[in-house]
Amino acid sequence: MDISQPTLDSLKALLKVRESFKDLIDLQIIAFPQDGLISCPENRERLEKALLMGADAASAVPHLETTRENGIASLDYCFSLAKVHQKFVHVFCDEVDDGHSRFIEAVADLTIKYSMEGLVTASHANAMAYYSDAYSQKIFSLINKAKLTIVSCPLISSVTQGRFDSSPKGRGITRVKELHESGVSVCIAHDDIRSPFYPFGNGNILQAAHMASHLAHMTGEKEVLDIIQMITENGAKAFGIASDYGIEEGNSASFITVPADDIMDLFSRQLKSRYVFKNGRLIVSTPPSKSVWYVEQKRNVGD
Repeated sequence: MDISQPTLDSLKALLKVRESFKDLIDLQIIAFPQDGLISCPENRERLEKALLMGADAASAVPHLETTRENGIASLDYCFSLAKVHQKFVHVFCDEVDDGHSRFIEAVADLTIKYSMEGLVTASHANAMAYYSDAYSQKIFSLINKAKLTIVSCPLISSVTQGRFDSSPKGRGITRVKELHESGVSVCIAHDDIRSPFYPFGNGNILQAAHMASHLAHMTGEKEVLDIIQMITENGAKAFGIASDYGIEEGNSASFITVPADDIMDLFSRQLKSRYVFKNGRLIVSTPPSKSVWYVEQKRNVGD
């Protein structure tokens, strides 16, 4: 939620939405400074005000600051504020097609400096696709040490990234497969839905997972299962509910059921949820669709 508006009307509206629909959804609000924290000094005061009003996480967008030095300063301010107010940090990081954009290392370093391991998420990290393999290995190690969660948004990234590359064009997403194989907690998510940036989408997380499977070259059954982990278990870690997640006695009974035969069928058909439960209460159901055949008689296979 962008906090660049002086009156913070969007935040006020979202806080009301969160309260009104708390029995149906868990809404986590991230205070995001689209115009920067150093490049737009007014956003520093607005960011703190947003946290005091009830935003769950502080954010920064270092690659949009005017200089690398300002980008680092914006991250340090974001972390210090989150530490004081005991909030999560969710950084929009390196969302550019430029291997020189290396703010992810600063995010990991500051996470360790402020002792916030496990409380920090970095979204996008598209520039990582342009890093050398040697530097990427260093980054994987640092991210693991900081216990960062990396969020990839393959639908919007495949549309916006690589537009100005000459052929061959980049695939648009960070190193999802390599990060996962190195032990990093990777999430797959939506970013924009039917916005000026991304005109499609319906909010179904399987759409994003399906695209990630293609762009990350993860199409084997075991790899698809890994992608499922990225929209379930790893998402719970990023959301801060890992301790209450999973089929365990005492956990909140919030879950969906999908009428798929197996995970490959789930990805292929991207079916709608049959039932949606929130804290043990059925809140949504979708009747199965039925196809009607208009033929006079069935044909045998051998005909």
